[in-house]
Amino acid sequence: MPCAATAPWTACGSAQIVFKDKRARLDLEAIIHPAVSKAINDFFDTLPKRTPFAVADIPLLFETGRDKDFDAVIVVACPREMQLQRLMERNKLSKEDAERRLARAVADRSRRSRRRPTSSATTAPSTTPTRRSTR
Repeated sequence: MPCAATAPWTACGSAQIVFKDKRARLDLEAIIHPAVSKAINDFFDTLPKRTPFAVADIPLLFETGRDKDFDAVIVVACPREMQLQRLMERNKLSKEDAERRLARAVADRSRRSRRRPTSSATTAPSTTPTRRSTR
């Protein structure tokens, strides 16, 4: 959803606030992240016990510390300039706003170094979150 014309009560308007105001972002994350974590956990809890693996696509996996909840993590990365361009085009953001959002994310190099491949994974630059069994 592009953020061209925004009002403060819309998702795009909220994003413009929270990416400029750290306290507002932390307040919003304190509300949203527990609900998102619960939804992800609920999804995994509904899977049959013999499910060989499941995937969770979590944009802020490392930033929220959720990477420790998974047996393996696959990182899909592209050059920063491509990230910036895609973000600007998709969300209709200025370069400054897009850079502010990317600054919040863990750097790709750090993500790649923190991935944990499974024993059958290769050393390719990509590795997907699979949840540890709690059963």
